[in-house]
Amino acid sequence: MKPTTKTMYDYLSIYAKEEPNELLFFDEDRRYTVKETYNEVVAIANSLYANGIRASNRIALRATRSVDCTFLFFATQIMGAVVLLCDGNCKAEEYIKESGVEIEPDYVITNEEAGMDLSANGNWELKNCKTGEKVAFAIAYPALKEEIAFEPVLNAHALAMVIFTSGSTGKSKGVMLSQYNYINHQRNFKDVGGHLGNDSALQLLPLHHVFGITQINDAVIHRCPIFFPKSIDVDYVLQCIEKYKFTRFGFVPSYALAMADVKRAKGYDTSSLKVVVLAGAPSTKEQFEYIQDTLGLKIVPVYGQSECIGISGAGPYERDDKRASSVGKILPMNKGYVLDEKGNELPAGVEGEICVESPAIMLGYYGEDYMPLDEKGRLHTGDLGYLDEEGFLHITGRIKDIIIINGNNVSAARLENKLTSLPFIFNAAVVGVKDEKRGEAPLALVVLKEGESYDEEEVKKVFNKAEMPKDIVIVKEFPLTSSGKIDKQKIKETYQ
Repeated sequence: MKPTTKTMYDYLSIYAKEEPNELLFFDEDRRYTVKETYNEVVAIANSLYANGIRASNRIALRATRSVDCTFLFFATQIMGAVVLLCDGNCKAEEYIKESGVEIEPDYVITNEEAGMDLSANGNWELKNCKTGEKVAFAIAYPALKEEIAFEPVLNAHALAMVIFTSGSTGKSKGVMLSQYNYINHQRNFKDVGGHLGNDSALQLLPLHHVFGITQINDAVIHRCPIFFPKSIDVDYVLQCIEKYKFTRFGFVPSYALAMADVKRAKGYDTSSLKVVVLAGAPSTKEQFEYIQDTLGLKIVPVYGQSECIGISGAGPYERDDKRASSVGKILPMNKGYVLDEKGNELPAGVEGEICVESPAIMLGYYGEDYMPLDEKGRLHTGDLGYLDEEGFLHITGRIKDIIIINGNNVSAARLENKLTSLPFIFNAAVVGVKDEKRGEAPLALVVLKEGESYDEEEVKKVFNKAEMPKDIVIVKEFPLTSSGKIDKQKIKETYQ
């Protein structure tokens, strides 16, 4: 398979011609077919164009998890504008300023003045940042039908969006991605994704995050209808699964674990579910088995990052032991490497830095000359891992997620694995904190298994003297970033 230079307009317009009456995007109140989606996206883009927006203009978008926001995203893409995806928890312009990325939007699209509901449709306002002029506009239902008033973007390689990294370890970066990047990621992921041909999906992911954007792109490129629930409260989502019989969703492992807990306690019917795509954080073998067995589905573990949307994945047809212990094989259009500190390729089973060549590699960081590519064009991910004899990739830690104890580098992930190996600990997060004697020392937050008690003596047995955490705090849950990852920066700030 070779990369394509087709644009999102190509995919959406062809889909609308071939399957116009198929359901594509819907929520509790509105249902849009493929043709209606195309018509409304064109109408929105026409409105933006009429208000002065042109190709390459930077548009800050408050990314609510909604049908509205999905249509706004596609409208910016077909006209070639650059969308700056802002966390819906924040006011759009404040979010960009607080990110630390020096980027000035030309326009802002937001509904923040009407409220901060993360799933909010309606009450949209377009602001011209140069003049301060504001224009209210709405997403139509039923969809409007208009002829396109501009030339759709033809250059798939042009800058299309900026994703702000979560900043869980410090200052955010503005990751620049093109349509070429994200469309070829979806094509790269097709065989791994476990599509059944008659799928329907839940959109639970935030749309300011690359994982969320991949799912709405998947709806168009792989023709999978998506439902946007008004809430991602676990009970409510399970009720929706019972009602609408969805086959798939994607999220971080912690949410899938919560779904399994509630399903087990309350007996919701999840028999329609076939696949869950899990990314963004590791899960233990025990957690993997618990999610699969309780929800009655297959887990598709995937590995990627904003800088390279998809690197590896293991489809539902792979053996359970491989899907539970790895993040799958390198995706078909990618080339994966595990390198030592000198850039030499390492043999199977030997840990090193994971590097990749891919059509999904970002254009760069906004406003920065730095690009984590070596002279051979390989992206250095900053993640540690190894490839086994069968070609499955295993993540072992992060180069920057290192605790320097008495001058020795210790992987936080390795210490977390030691804690979760204990029968009474369900999950663990380890960070480095200042220590007068050791320079840095580990600090651990742990979540206990239901009905279990903490055993200090057993904890002491799994650590050597140098590794022993300065403190172990028992919590009910971890602080999370807006993208659902464990917020280690927040843990450091709270417990330093």
